[in-house]
Amino acid sequence: NLRFDETYYDLAKELAAPTLRGQRGEQAAHLVEPLEAVIGGKVHEEEDGSLHVRTAKGDFEPHLLSEGFRKLASLCRLILNGSLMANGFLFWDEPEANLNPEQVVLVARMLRVLAHKGVQVFLATHDSILSGELGLAADYADQMADTERCSLRFFGLDRSAAGQVTVTGEDRLAELPHNAILDAYLRHYDRRSELFAKAR
Repeated sequence: NLRFDETYYDLAKELAAPTLRGQRGEQAAHLVEPLEAVIGGKVHEEEDGSLHVRTAKGDFEPHLLSEGFRKLASLCRLILNGSLMANGFLFWDEPEANLNPEQVVLVARMLRVLAHKGVQVFLATHDSILSGELGLAADYADQMADTERCSLRFFGLDRSAAGQVTVTGEDRLAELPHNAILDAYLRHYDRRSELFAKAR
């Protein structure tokens, strides 16, 4: 009977979990350093349990951060408190939303690191950069850093004219028979090429 998605409640509970201590805490703190560098501060837990991002300019409550930074700070927090560690799982719809392209590349790398550590990651995306980064990780696994090597599986959903949805799965992004992201990008490239040719 809740008037909001129950996953928000689940996420709130996970975000409120206490920070890891000892060796595991040190490992988690090291893991989030690239995210903290982008945010420009560290996710800090106050004595009353509230969360802030501590920067050189002061402490900021989550709602004062941009949507993208709030997302990255939440990811930091889930790593720091052990919610995203071995045998954990992450369901994430459109991780790329509200992030600039450089941050999307960082998120793709962090997701691979988490998967390498035993977190099972499920994500849905419409972004060519995010899907492309994960596609490269599958195609060139031997060239990825040891900490980023993980098993990847790609799924494509296609709706027929009759409205029936079919799902295909492949180990490589390029092998998907229907890739709406790539199709849209190629159409964009063709339009740009046509306009460039007409302008000459």
